[in-house]
Amino acid sequence: MEIFDPGVSASAMKIHYIMPNQLKQGETFTIDIWGEGFKTGSEVSFPGLSLGAANVAYDGTNHITATVSVSTGFPTGEYNIQVSSETSPG
Repeated sequence: MEIFDPGVSASAMKIHYIMPNQLKQGETFTIDIWGEGFKTGSEVSFPGLSLGAANVAYDGTNHITATVSVSTGFPTGEYNIQVSSETSPG
């Protein structure tokens, strides 16, 4: 199940690379997101989907990790991922 199509989230935050970039239904994954402008308190989401990320960990302005659980019945396809934050720079 391909669920990632890296995109730009906020004007200062950009996603360049996500690993893994394919997830399977019925499994939980820790994903690494590399980009620029990430901040302490960044949130990871999938706009318009009932798919969320937990345990988001800030590892510097260029890297964060998050846990994503994909339900067994989640529709396959390609989806956008977004990183956002309303806090001050990390």
